[in-house]
Amino acid sequence: MGALETKLIEELTPLYKQLVEVVEKTKHKNNVSGFIPHYGFEYESCEYPKLLFVGKAVNGWGDKPNLDYENWLNIDKTDRYNQLHWVKKCEGQNTFKECKDENNNYYNTRKSAFWRVIKRLSMNYFHEDKTTIDSKGSWYEKIAWTNLYKIAPSNEGNPDLSMINAQQELCAKILAKEIEVLSPNVVIFFTSGWENPFKLHFPDLFRDSIKVAGFGRNKKYEIFSNVYEGKLIIRTVHPQGKPETEHVDLMTKLIDKHCGVNQNE
Repeated sequence: MGALETKLIEELTPLYKQLVEVVEKTKHKNNVSGFIPHYGFEYESCEYPKLLFVGKAVNGWGDKPNLDYENWLNIDKTDRYNQLHWVKKCEGQNTFKECKDENNNYYNTRKSAFWRVIKRLSMNYFHEDKTTIDSKGSWYEKIAWTNLYKIAPSNEGNPDLSMINAQQELCAKILAKEIEVLSPNVVIFFTSGWENPFKLHFPDLFRDSIKVAGFGRNKKYEIFSNVYEGKLIIRTVHPQGKPETEHVDLMTKLIDKHCGVNQNE
């Protein structure tokens, strides 16, 4: 287990224990999925910039009826090793076990606007090795991913308002700790305003955030940014149904300006 994983487990375990205790007192104690942050095999040693992507919540990730937080934070290296490899393995019509959902359907990341945009943005800075599906050094090995809400319905859908309210404060604390430990240069929220309530519990994260761009028809989709402890914070909409090229180009310009990097050096 690497130093980053050790630190992450150490810092998050107490918070997840509290989260489980809180949720177990609600009607949502059964038929839920738990989520912990994922990062690529080479994220810890990744060259500039380090990118952390944030979504809303997982959608149909299986049932953990006992809310066993120790299973979520499994310290077995074989379970937490190469955590984002599945994104590549599930790209296309593949039938790997990692790609099968609770309804026995196979998940294709090429059909996900979320993962398409993450890939396109990441590949502005990191390459893709196409020689083998198990290649190291590709873009997905160099990024990190988390979600605002760590507990969601196990079958499908985002958490409802009562599930959100039950976990929101602790999820904000977990997010703060994730950002601290993962130490990205850039944090990108594809959360369509779901992040706004986190301002109450983590006010410094979005302090001085301003609208910096709009895109799509009539520029109706907005991008906000600010700097938090030297990290560029980008808040924007979930990519589903949005102009992907324009979205990626605008975010790339923000990252380049903040980090002073040249793409694909």
